[in-house]
Amino acid sequence: IKPKSGSDATSRKPSLLQFGKYEISVLYSSPYPKDYLRLSKLYVCEFCLKFMKSMKTLDRHLAKCLLRHPPADEIYRKG
Repeated sequence: IKPKSGSDATSRKPSLLQFGKYEISVLYSSPYPKDYLRLSKLYVCEFCLKFMKSMKTLDRHLAKCLLRHPPADEIYRKG
């Protein structure tokens, strides 16, 4: 999937998400707080979906996070 023509790929920040073992390229901007927009990569807990600035912070969070599965039973429904 390619961004719409005329959109500036460099304006999408953060440009990468670390979600569990997956590194995901961001296609569209999201309304994160300003101090998160300067980051090149955002780290997201795959269980509670909290976002963090660093892998070190994510590791500390994962040690305390009580969830061990996504927050719902259904992730996606086509149609």
